[in-house]
Amino acid sequence: MPPGPREATRPLPVPYPGTVPQPEVPTTNPTNVPGGEGGEPGPQQDRGPLPALVHRAARWLTAPVLLAVVVAVTWPSGAQVAEFKDQAGPGFLDLVGKDVVLNLAMLAPLTFMATLGWPRVRPWVWGLAGTALSALAETTQWALPVLQRRATVDNVLQNSVGAWLGVGVALLVLAWAARGHPTDPHP
Repeated sequence: MPPGPREATRPLPVPYPGTVPQPEVPTTNPTNVPGGEGGEPGPQQDRGPLPALVHRAARWLTAPVLLAVVVAVTWPSGAQVAEFKDQAGPGFLDLVGKDVVLNLAMLAPLTFMATLGWPRVRPWVWGLAGTALSALAETTQWALPVLQRRATVDNVLQNSVGAWLGVGVALLVLAWAARGHPTDPHP
């Protein structure tokens, strides 16, 4: 007769830095995966402080946000991009200020969604990925003169800062969720 399931305890994973250690929880095998080996979480394993629906939604939204970034980077008319930035940027800024603000905002939603969508990936990985994507975007604009775009180091820096800001805001959301975020301010 085969032996019954072994009872083991282990802490829940902490998907971001600065959290309180999680309590030990009983499981039927050390990894919650059929056969007891592997790295994918089982049904009893928590994926973080946010509901699974939020993680799934962030994952689904990452694809259209990435598509929007690709379209913005490869749009073949520098004049149309400048006109869009002039109309979309904050009205109290001049064209240069609008360019800076929109460059900061370009990758922030992408890294925000990625950090929330894949909480088991270390946040710095998403920041570095955003920085690499920024460098790739400007290199593409430089290498393809048919795009009639202006590639600058300033754009790489601004896009990279925006990518790291997206990661930072996602970490703030995760930290807020881990604290329990009471809905009633007067208990």
